[in-house]
Amino acid sequence: MRNAYERDIIKAILESDYKTIMVFKSKLMNSQISFIDVMAVEYNKKIIFGSIKEILFNENINENILVIR
Repeated sequence: MRNAYERDIIKAILESDYKTIMVFKSKLMNSQISFIDVMAVEYNKKIIFGSIKEILFNENINENILVIR
């Protein structure tokens, strides 16, 4: 069963125009990370698994990256 955060990531992979998506690694289990990686490759997307610190406090995140919090 997929949790809400994983469903949001999958929806972004399937429906968004962003080529790069950044997500919290700590909110996901290894099996979820593997599945998301497979989905991303299938849809020509790049997933960046970041820490909470990297995502929340990084002001240099490019506006061409979708950040899922």
